[in-house]
Amino acid sequence: MLRTFEMHLFSYLCPLQTGDVFLSAASIAYYGAFTRAFRIDLVAEWISETTARSIPVSADSTLKATLASPVEVRVRLSQCTLLIHSCL
Repeated sequence: MLRTFEMHLFSYLCPLQTGDVFLSAASIAYYGAFTRAFRIDLVAEWISETTARSIPVSADSTLKATLASPVEVRVRLSQCTLLIHSCL
């Protein structure tokens, strides 16, 4: 019973799938030299392949979603906006 509770607690605290983390690592390794359009196609292919291999992955897996929470992204975007407006 405790083991089940721990698993549910962990999945609540860390909702990332194994495949999400794998795809983020692959994205960091391979993104550099490619265009945005190619990157999108590449990740879609990776998601398809990880699903075919029964690796748990979110259908909308992104590097940004894995590395930052929505709150962190919002804070950073607001800081960038403030910085841009102060430069104008």
